[in-house]
Amino acid sequence: MESNAPDVEPSPENVFRGEEVFSLISTLADRIIESGEVDRDTVILSIANGGIDLGNLLRRLLEKQTGIALGYGIVETSFHRDDIGSRPIPIVAHPTDIPVNIDGKTLIIVDDVIASGRTIRAAINEIFDLGRPAKILLAVLLDRGGRKLPFQPDFLADTITVPQDRILKVHIDEEDPIGHQIQLLPR
Repeated sequence: MESNAPDVEPSPENVFRGEEVFSLISTLADRIIESGEVDRDTVILSIANGGIDLGNLLRRLLEKQTGIALGYGIVETSFHRDDIGSRPIPIVAHPTDIPVNIDGKTLIIVDDVIASGRTIRAAINEIFDLGRPAKILLAVLLDRGGRKLPFQPDFLADTITVPQDRILKVHIDEEDPIGHQIQLLPR
């Protein structure tokens, strides 16, 4: 029996909000500090676009808890992705901006969500175009699984199961934790 009802696209679904998201970020910061990897030679690198607000907030939390001023930069991965044909460069692209020397440093790459691992591979390629760090670590807020490449976060706040037809949208409000939001959206 056929239905004449139109296909209804799923609406956005809130997964985490406000203080719940801030708690995830705090957990991530605590795990990084507990590892003993934060020192004066540590540089936080946010992946554009999803990791910028998260990385900036995470850096501030780490600095507040350790009293150490950390280097900070942004890594644009669009030009190093191996799926660029199926995933066009975003209209709003942030250029790579790493205003500190990364040679011999410990880099902590920050992203909001890890899935296939392609973004991480692209970030590492971009980083090695710019210098030779001593160590690269990965800090991720949420792992949605579905890895296509063998990358795993060194620091992870939480794992979440997401249907293949949905994406996770993370919004970090650097000024007000009440504005933090993580939603499931249609792909």
